[in-house]
Amino acid sequence: MLLIAQVALIAVLLIAHENDRPTLINLVSIAVGSMALGGLALFLPSDRLGLERTFRGFRIVCSLLIVSGIALGPVLARLFNFSNPIEDLMTGDRLRIFVPDTGHSPLLDSAIIFLMLATSNLLGEKRLTRAIWGGTAVILIRLAGSSIGYIGLLGCIYAFGMEASRISSRIKNGLHIIVCVAALIILPTHADDILLNLRSFQTGGNVSEVYYRGDLTAGRSSLNQQLLYEANEHPIFGSGIDSSVIRYGALAADGTKLALSESGLRLAAKYGWPYFFVVVMICLSPLLTLSTRDRSVRTLGVSMAIYCCTVLAFNSLFEFAHAWSTLAFMPLVLLLAGYGRRKG
Repeated sequence: MLLIAQVALIAVLLIAHENDRPTLINLVSIAVGSMALGGLALFLPSDRLGLERTFRGFRIVCSLLIVSGIALGPVLARLFNFSNPIEDLMTGDRLRIFVPDTGHSPLLDSAIIFLMLATSNLLGEKRLTRAIWGGTAVILIRLAGSSIGYIGLLGCIYAFGMEASRISSRIKNGLHIIVCVAALIILPTHADDILLNLRSFQTGGNVSEVYYRGDLTAGRSSLNQQLLYEANEHPIFGSGIDSSVIRYGALAADGTKLALSESGLRLAAKYGWPYFFVVVMICLSPLLTLSTRDRSVRTLGVSMAIYCCTVLAFNSLFEFAHAWSTLAFMPLVLLLAGYGRRKG
């Protein structure tokens, strides 16, 4: 239903931005991608055994992606200007596969899926097997060097600990909702402090190294303020993709770039608050698994919702720049949401 609402809103936005060709192309690409992901989710088995098979299959695909991405990395780096994972390992830079010089790659999303399955025990595996997958995930998250990965790790630990506790389900459900909503509110508003501390941790506590590497996250709060202003100026349909803050990010008075245009509020600025809230509801939809008594499914749903909200808060979903996250998680999000609705 939420994807239908998203596509319906896009149809309205196509009319509102009929004279803006770049925005029309962007909207059509999002609509096609959303319909494809929704169609894929419909073909995925939705019973408990089907959930296990689907997630096991995704884990296999993610494993193959990582192995092939590292093995083919040097070749792909020469052919397509992708990041070379071998060089990343040798130089101590972020480990990336199948992407140019960016921090977020399929390696990180794959590691998070490994960790979610290990902490939730959806597949009913032995403790040693889960420990191996979980340990591998933590190592990959560390090598990926992405702030989102560390927050996703904390989200998995929170979901596991909370669902393993003896607190009543009603209180747990309320806390899970509060945590997800808080992630959407606190992460953007305190982005500078959060990202600076995480980046400093990645560089061994060396704050100067963060700036030396030209990290463009220190001004993320300024970016969010500008995006918020842009969204409030055009609250219903947004301003499209031609505004300066969308094209160039946050700029200082002297023209220095403070932060790249990566933020969930980017969607509100481009396409208005109604569209943004539909995307937020899609990210929260795995919480529908809270209607079940299956601890594994509940834990997986909570950790999935927290991670999707984190990605949306720091970056943006349903956009080409973060297509890997959208492709990796949206079918699983829709599958979990559908399972929760049927069991509720």
